[in-house]
Amino acid sequence: MSGHLQRWADAVERHFGFVDAFGFRSLGAEERSQWETSVVYKSHQVALKISVSREVNRAEVNLIRLVDDQVPPYPIWITEEVLNWTLLDNVIEARRPDLSAQIPSGGLQEDELERQLETWAELLRLVAPQFLEGDPSAIDDAAVVIRQRVSEHPQQVTVWLPEDTPSNADRDFVGDVRGSVPPNVNVEVARYSRWRRKRSG
Repeated sequence: MSGHLQRWADAVERHFGFVDAFGFRSLGAEERSQWETSVVYKSHQVALKISVSREVNRAEVNLIRLVDDQVPPYPIWITEEVLNWTLLDNVIEARRPDLSAQIPSGGLQEDELERQLETWAELLRLVAPQFLEGDPSAIDDAAVVIRQRVSEHPQQVTVWLPEDTPSNADRDFVGDVRGSVPPNVNVEVARYSRWRRKRSG
């Protein structure tokens, strides 16, 4: 394991090692992209993913419902299907909105990440103690908040086409994209100008 992976695994273990007593075991640290380093703890029914996200500049905790004893794929879209993933932020909003002010503000410095991990571990104990026992109901509670958010801000894909694309081609492009997304995702078309640099001389 590389140095920075080991450092993240050690930092997470310092604050989340208590989950071992509930039957969780660490699957180790991994870095699937330059944007995220994570550690997954897995029990028989549920899992926790604790990540440092360089995309949103903070540490994050995901609660996961296992499917056939495996961590299911992360959902790209919110549909009518059961949600198996949620950020701890959503559980706090659903169960204890009075604790929202305690959600860590972020930062990627070592001391900032340590404080975030400490706070997230305490918030997990406060808002989802049943989850540690294998009860995924915290995810279902969070799903109510997530679906409400989606109803207020519908999911959408924008197909960007050059401004000189024939208008009668829109339907084909939209049809192709619509076939790859769920029915509750809107597909819109937008145009962009082709920029041409003038040659000198």
